[in-house]
Amino acid sequence: MQHGGEGLYHAGDTDLIPEMSGLGRVDVALLPIGGTYTMNVVEAVRAVTTIRPKLVIPIHHQSAYPGEFCRLMHDASVTRAITPGIGEPIKLECES
Repeated sequence: MQHGGEGLYHAGDTDLIPEMSGLGRVDVALLPIGGTYTMNVVEAVRAVTTIRPKLVIPIHHQSAYPGEFCRLMHDASVTRAITPGIGEPIKLECES
């Protein structure tokens, strides 16, 4: 999704797929990390190194601990990750 030159990518329920390398500009990526029918935390970090967003938000992690994903992201020094609580709103500013 693009708005005012900013790109948002919601991966939904997906695995690490080659098509991610052709997404173009992605400023915010919502990536699944649950590992059941989706990427696990290690695959999600690899997806981030492919997509190169400014911000990543882990999703679909009912059985996975998002802290592990954030630790791996920090170790990889790739991009910033946030893990909002269930039902916690996130405000994303887009420049228009």
